[in-house]
Amino acid sequence: MTTIYLGMALSDTPEWWHKEFHDLVRKALARIPGVTVTKFVGLDKTTSAGDVYDYDIDLASEADLMVALTRFPSLGLGMEIQARVALKKPTMLLHPAEAYLSKMPRGAPYTQLHLYSQEGVNKFAAQEIRAHVRNTLVFNAL
Repeated sequence: MTTIYLGMALSDTPEWWHKEFHDLVRKALARIPGVTVTKFVGLDKTTSAGDVYDYDIDLASEADLMVALTRFPSLGLGMEIQARVALKKPTMLLHPAEAYLSKMPRGAPYTQLHLYSQEGVNKFAAQEIRAHVRNTLVFNAL
């Protein structure tokens, strides 16, 4: 069983991003055979900042693969990616083809950049992201 940590900006993002797209991508990834997607708790207002840090870094560090949706900048997502780089663990950066992405994450070791064409929140973008992840998992299993 492959464990995937889904990382993405959630604070200060459009409502559709964290309420709709997050769920669409999570469900799409969970449909890949042999995959478990970790649970996210960061938006719970009762969870302390320290608990969110510990929980997210632990999940990001322990997962077999991190899928980072980089459409919106996020200090927390950058910290999670860097934690995985330090552990030499693979991270997929999934980014809309027409949007700019800083050179820092693009140049990080142990990361792979995959561009998807559907920028908006819709099931087609989620399915395209799922296809990138599935194809990478199949390729790495060869």
